[in-house]
Amino acid sequence: MKRFMGAFRMDLKRAFINPVFIATIFLMMCLFFVNDFINNFELSWAWGRKSLLMADGQIHLSVFDVWYSDVVAGYSIFATTIAALPYAHSFCTDFENRNFRSVVIRTGTECYTASKIITVFLSAYAVYFMASLLYSVFIYFFVFLITGQFLLTTSPKTGASTLSGMIINQFGDYAAILLDTAIRGIEMGIWALGALCVSAFTESKFLVIVSPYLLVYYVRYFSLYLPLSDLYIHSVFSLNHLNSGIAIPGYLVTLLYTLLLTTLFSYIFVNKAKRRIYYG
Repeated sequence: MKRFMGAFRMDLKRAFINPVFIATIFLMMCLFFVNDFINNFELSWAWGRKSLLMADGQIHLSVFDVWYSDVVAGYSIFATTIAALPYAHSFCTDFENRNFRSVVIRTGTECYTASKIITVFLSAYAVYFMASLLYSVFIYFFVFLITGQFLLTTSPKTGASTLSGMIINQFGDYAAILLDTAIRGIEMGIWALGALCVSAFTESKFLVIVSPYLLVYYVRYFSLYLPLSDLYIHSVFSLNHLNSGIAIPGYLVTLLYTLLLTTLFSYIFVNKAKRRIYYG
């Protein structure tokens, strides 16, 4: 455990005490904002008081409405690539600079690879989690600066039959945003592990960074051919999916995919990385 903690502390410092980590959070927020301009126009139309203001002069959109359309819908699939930016390529960097040798000598291959897996997952999760919450605060005050009115904090459009709707009705929009973000952050961490897995096979950092998008695309495509619609992975990592499902409860499907993909990517990375380190 002591050897693992030494490697883990070093990886945490490299991942989080790094200008790239902060820059990635703001890059993720830029993606959400651009997604609005391309796809939804709710914030962009606020400049002309067209979309957010109704005939009675009052705002009828909530924080959750705008957050969901910008963060979850549209081109949000590219968030998987951005979340992987801070540390998914770290194994490539270590191999390029031969930094892994001194660490492996001190800690062992098992501790080195385990530390990489956990840190990559946490860094991707943290980027998405912080960017999503900061963006929800940003849109709240952005709309006020433009229109002089705040967005609603309880959405009148959200159906009470959905889990997010029930949470909003009881605790408000930000409770639903927090929980939904926490669940979607798991997905970001999983695809970042996929990128780490790819890094064990190539020295190309570019290929490692774009691999989460490719993995998401093809896994979603092939999941369409599974015999049960409950297993379609597109919406598995969402708040509303937890209490959905026809043949299988939604929360079990989410747990299944989390364990399956995390174990698969970790297993492949560990075995391939061990061989590269041994022959490196």
